[in-house]
Amino acid sequence: MQINFKNLKRKYNLEVWGVIHLGSPLVESLYDYQECGVKDLLILEHRRANFNVLFDRLKEFDTNIILRKENNLHLDSYSFKGYNFLIINTNENSFETLKGCAETLKEIDHVICAEFEELEGFLKAHNMRLIETVRSTGSIETSFYTKDNLI
Repeated sequence: MQINFKNLKRKYNLEVWGVIHLGSPLVESLYDYQECGVKDLLILEHRRANFNVLFDRLKEFDTNIILRKENNLHLDSYSFKGYNFLIINTNENSFETLKGCAETLKEIDHVICAEFEELEGFLKAHNMRLIETVRSTGSIETSFYTKDNLI
């Protein structure tokens, strides 16, 4: 994931209180969340090795963090409330993961995820618009979307 959360927050003066991160965040991202004043962080990870590494590292952070090992990353299967930023970093099945968040998107103000053909239309139907896209190594693009009236 090449879009930097801390830079986005500063650049667009985003109000963020809770982040849902699907897939393993880099440790640097955890520091960014804490530095940016994120009060609540929910991490859902489906790979055991990544989960174990994260579990060991999270002890050093002050942020209220919930880490769950879940094979099902479809957020609509749960009832998470109090989060307004969604980051999908699953590397596979991003669109399927996002489709499983359709109800959750009603609560979400901002989304970062890998760009794919159906993404813009899907998020536009949920009152979100593309703000910026960054191409990383290879052909993978990561995009930042926000609700229409926020930026």
